[in-house]
Amino acid sequence: MLLFSGDKSSLDTLPSAFTVEHRGCFVYDKVSVIHPGGEMLIQTPDACLRSTTPDDPELLRLCQDEAVLRNLSETRRYPQPMPAEWVFRIEQEGQVIGEICLKSIRWLNRKAELSIFLEPSRQGQGTGRSATRAMIDFAFRTLNFHRLHAEVIEYNDPSRRLLEKAGFVLEGRLRQAKFSQGRYWDILVYGLLRDEIDLQNQNGKGTAT
Repeated sequence: MLLFSGDKSSLDTLPSAFTVEHRGCFVYDKVSVIHPGGEMLIQTPDACLRSTTPDDPELLRLCQDEAVLRNLSETRRYPQPMPAEWVFRIEQEGQVIGEICLKSIRWLNRKAELSIFLEPSRQGQGTGRSATRAMIDFAFRTLNFHRLHAEVIEYNDPSRRLLEKAGFVLEGRLRQAKFSQGRYWDILVYGLLRDEIDLQNQNGKGTAT
């Protein structure tokens, strides 16, 4: 039977099959429920179902098992609100030499902005190119994104070449959107679609992992 604690007015919102039982409980079906101090217990023939919260530490421990996790909603893998950005340190020989990140993430639209910087002494050595390709692969293969975009100040030729070699296409410009060095500069907007990466892979120009 189902025991539901509350006052008699609660019957107005319950199915007609509920009937009043002693000790201020209602009866329904054949599953037993009690409600001591806000905790709900449902007793089945072979187990007890105890109400809890999503941050129950014992449940979180169970969800660390990949065999369990892979069959659950993505909100179990990322229990906090889905992040608006994902930042990675770029390291070489244990030293931080730069950053690459996905920001302005829009999970419903499956898109994000790609951003990268390296300290000057590490530029021009291929590290930025390999990091960019790895992040593209992570975004499209792991996160299942559909689109990436990037913004580059018009005078930043190395970043423009980096994006173009990675397959990004110039989509437009934000006119005089950046003030630097005493004047206004355009910001160039680049975009990359997953379908374009798939086509590159078919042509033997896929991203590196």
